Amino acid sequence: CVFRHLTQKQLDVLGSGVMRQKYRKGEKVITQGENSTHFYVIVEGEVIVLVDGKIVRRLGRYSYFGERAILFGEPRAATIEVTSFGGAEIWALDRETFRKVIRDETLTAKQLRYRVWLQDPGIELQDLKKLGVIGRGTSGVVHMVRHQSSGFTY
Repeated sequence: CVFRHLTQKQLDVLGSGVMRQKYRKGEKVITQGENSTHFYVIVEGEVIVLVDGKIVRRLGRYSYFGERAILFGEPRAATIEVTSFGGAEIWALDRETFRKVIRDETLTAKQLRYRVWLQDPGIELQDLKKLGVIGRGTSGVVHMVRHQSSGFTY
């Protein structure tokens, strides 16, 4: 899980601020465009991630979401909806507690920032330069690319 590198003190802060919530199949956890108030970890169950009404990803046990909105004060970039038949248990961590836990330059904080950077919704295909093919398969071709302004390689 994302919090595996935390100190005992940080885990204590985390434990005191977490809210355990149960959701039924079809229930929305967050809605795209909302203001952000919490970071979430899926403890049991599965969800889909919808952007503009289209499914872009599925998340399961120990996956997390909501970090971008909390870290940067942005509105929610996606809607999260429970898809598992038995519902889902999702832990919610309020913004203040989340920031207390990651404010130090811990490995967890670095990993969260890195993940947010990799998932930058502002990157467009035209911002990327193809460097070469790294794989081919029945689903298509995988290219290594470089973001032209940041120089980051994907």
